[in-house]
Parts: sequence; C-alpha cells; structure tokens
Amino acid sequence: MNANCKKPSCVNARACAAAFPRTNARTGSLTERYALPFAIVLAAVLVVCVFLLVGCASPTVSKADTSSVAGDTAGGTGTMSSDGTADYGSLTEFSATTLSGDTFTQANLADKDATLVNYWSTTCGPCIREMPDIAALEQQLPDNVQLITVCLDGDLASDEAASILESAGYQGTTLMSWDGDLASVARKIIYVPTSVVYGPNGEELGDAIIGGQVDLASAFVSAINAGLAEAGKEPIVLGS
Repeated sequence: MNANCKKPSCVNARACAAAFPRTNARTGSLTERYALPFAIVLAAVLVVCVFLLVGCASPTVSKADTSSVAGDTAGGTGTMSSDGTADYGSLTEFSATTLSGDTFTQANLADKDATLVNYWSTTCGPCIREMPDIAALEQQLPDNVQLITVCLDGDLASDEAASILESAGYQGTTLMSWDGDLASVARKIIYVPTSVVYGPNGEELGDAIIGGQVDLASAFVSAINAGLAEAGKEPIVLGS
C-alpha cells in the first residue's frame, strides 16, 4: 500500500488509493500532477466566498464577521468562562485616545450603568454595513447607557475610519488607540464585529455579541438589558 495511506484523510484502502494514486516515477498521472494545484485553487475560492459572505477576522491579529459565529479566526486568545461563553476581560484600568483627540478612560464608564463597546475595523465589510444601525441606536439610548466603538485598526486608518463613521451618521465616541486593559481585550478579539457590555467598574457583563446582526437594535438592547439585570439595574426600553 502507498505510504501516504497513513495520512488521516485515508479512512480505508479504497479511499487512500483514490486520494493518492500510484504513478509513473518520471511523469506521474494527470490526476496526481494536477490534484494539488486544483485543491489550492479550490481552497482559495472557498476562502474568498466565506469572506464575501461573512466578513473578516480581527485586525489586531487579522479580520472577520458572521451572522452569528462564522468566519476565520485571527489567532486571538479570548478565554472561555465556566458556562462556555467568551470572556474578554474587564476594563478597569486603561487610557484611550478618541477620534477627536480626547482622552477616554475607565472614569468615562463609571458615569453609566452600562456601556456597550462595539469592536470593529475599517476592513470589515459587515462592520461598515451595520454602522448606520449603530449610529441610530446610539442616539436612542437613555442617559444611563452609552454605546461607543473601538476601531481596532484606527491607528493605521484614521482617515478611513473617520469617513466611514461620518457616512454612517455616527456621533458617538470612537476609540482609536489605547493601553492597559483595553489593549489586553483588543488582543483577545477573534472576530469583528464583536460587541461587549461593561458595567460602571469596567466589569464585563453578559454575553458578547459576535458577528453582524440582522436586527441590530434588538440584539444590542437585549445584551444591554442582560448586563443591567446582572448588575441589578432596571432594563431600558427604546422610545420610552
């Protein structure tokens, strides 16, 4: 039997023979000569299709998106909590610079019962497509809740980020560079867009929203209210 039959893809002799045919030592069969190039091209096409459909993986390490949790991983290191949900860590000590050049720290979280942070990138199509919905929701939130964005590649694409946000009508805060806990969390983001709710002490609340959402307002408000409930606060209702 061909030595290649030891590869995991060969589940039996017949499958192995089909996958790794014997060939003439000098020329090889057409199947063998073109199988690898064809496989490479096919894989590349599939990758392109996935990116077109679901987005990109995080630019802190790469780019991604989903409608739920799909796309390519970026090699992020987000851990899992005991209940199997993503755990990105708290924002108890950090300093960041906003798109307008102001400073944003954990003190800006303490003023609110909940802060929803949307992590995105300028190379993520789904992030850009949902930005108008984020802009609209940001304007509807009550005073005790805020929505801010973190542009993961903002330090490299500030002009493009500004253009995207302006086109979307977003008037809230966007963080472009950072240190401390925010740097740690940003490195753990595997997919974009990812949105996380934080409490006034910077504690992570509820489950993260990973990927683009069909009904963004409903998904974000549900996440915010889950976080508020965890913190013992009253839920919000838009338009009330």
